[in-house]
Amino acid sequence: MAKLKIVKKAFKKTDIKKFGHLVFAAGIILTLFFTLKDPTKLSVNSAIILLVLGLIVGLLDVAKKEANSFLIAVIALIIISGIQFQQITWNNIGLYLKGFFLNATLFLGLAGAIVSLKIIYRVYKETK
Repeated sequence: MAKLKIVKKAFKKTDIKKFGHLVFAAGIILTLFFTLKDPTKLSVNSAIILLVLGLIVGLLDVAKKEANSFLIAVIALIIISGIQFQQITWNNIGLYLKGFFLNATLFLGLAGAIVSLKIIYRVYKETK
């Protein structure tokens, strides 16, 4: 019985939230790093890393009250990633912008999908 109390105390909601924030920050930093490394392609391993981090962010970092704003931001990001940034040829800045937004969409798109599924589950659970 004492072990259960220790485990509950070890993982507070605030600690999980802080971990989610750290994973989000790591995902953004890695998105930037992968883009600077090569803006035209993303390796399979890098993509898997971004997807796993997106999964963790979707599960741990987005609270119920933040979900709608987060989903709107993800939708805006997906729309922005479709812009033809590569047409900006000055110092290849367009390639880097396009690469960054595509990598960020990969990272945060899965987080948005997880948050959407959580909302659908909540709606289902409340109507039951």
